[in-house]
Amino acid sequence: VAEAHKKLMEDLHLFIESKELPDELTERIYKHFEFQHRKAIENQSSHIDLPKSLELKVANSKFRAILDRSSGRGQVFFQCNPQFLKMLMTKLRIVFLMPNESVFKKGDMARE
Repeated sequence: VAEAHKKLMEDLHLFIESKELPDELTERIYKHFEFQHRKAIENQSSHIDLPKSLELKVANSKFRAILDRSSGRGQVFFQCNPQFLKMLMTKLRIVFLMPNESVFKKGDMARE
């Protein structure tokens, strides 16, 4: 994957140079491809079947800080059962959004 991405970025650089694109557009193009690469890496790693104990450790390292911030007094997960929070951590997934893209809008229906 790393070699393919490196080759893609080299080809992209040659393409941009050949088209003599403005700096702002060049930056947007590079950011787009880096974003797609990060998204592909994250999606690829989510398909690995780990034992539950390791899955929990991975989730804990990725999401513990987020849940800690959300479980203080007055927060959405305040006084939740620790086992519930552990289970919740294993269900969380990273969602990639482009700048100014909305996760949901007022009035949207739940999908699940």
